[in-house]
Amino acid sequence: MQKLHEFPARERKGLLRRSESRSPADGSLRFFSSKRLNFFMDNFNHKALGLKDEMPLVYTATSKHYFYFRMFISRFVLEKNAVPLNPFMIFDYFLLDTLDRDKVRAANNNLVRRADEIWVFGPVSDGILAEILLAKEAGKPIKYFKIINSREIAEINKAEAEMETDVKEYKNKL
Repeated sequence: MQKLHEFPARERKGLLRRSESRSPADGSLRFFSSKRLNFFMDNFNHKALGLKDEMPLVYTATSKHYFYFRMFISRFVLEKNAVPLNPFMIFDYFLLDTLDRDKVRAANNNLVRRADEIWVFGPVSDGILAEILLAKEAGKPIKYFKIINSREIAEINKAEAEMETDVKEYKNKL
């Protein structure tokens, strides 16, 4: 594969300069002519293009009390050869309350519906219980995990799952 500095100067200049001409169809700026873009794409290679393994999408349901474990949870899911859909990594904590929380909850519900599986980490809160009910309604597999520390997460069965105080009466809904 040719490195950029190995292209002849005429072609290198064409790849790096932005054309200020506008496309007549939509008025957008063109960065490459189609001929130059095809030349670049035909010669482009990256390691990521060879990684084609399908991995399940896993929604990580976690109580706010375990917010600080969000990166460790994502790492754990990746180590299990799955893709974490971790709402605390995507939205932080309700986008720091910069918009209505229901907007973030609706986004989380969409992630639950699109995920292949739901993995619950730590005690079940009212929000997690709602996500579990959505997942059950959609027929998604649900797994439960206990966070022992940042380096140790253990799968547990549903009966071992802890409930936060305000939802203890709903344990039978799991």
